[in-house]
Amino acid sequence: MNLIERLKIDRYLDHNGNVVFTERFLINRGVCCGLGCTHCPYHPRHEAGIKELANDLKAFMRTSTGS
Repeated sequence: MNLIERLKIDRYLDHNGNVVFTERFLINRGVCCGLGCTHCPYHPRHEAGIKELANDLKAFMRTSTGS
């Protein structure tokens, strides 16, 4: 599943049947939980309380929305 697909859904099941939260869900949450999420969109990654999105994700979102 690519980034564009993940930005359209909130979660999916991985090959082991675990629920994986997507960037969309984590962005909407607004802050990093610090629990090591696979698709953590924050920088630095996996540090509880961080609200700054990673630069590559910010750049992607700017180009995909035309901003």
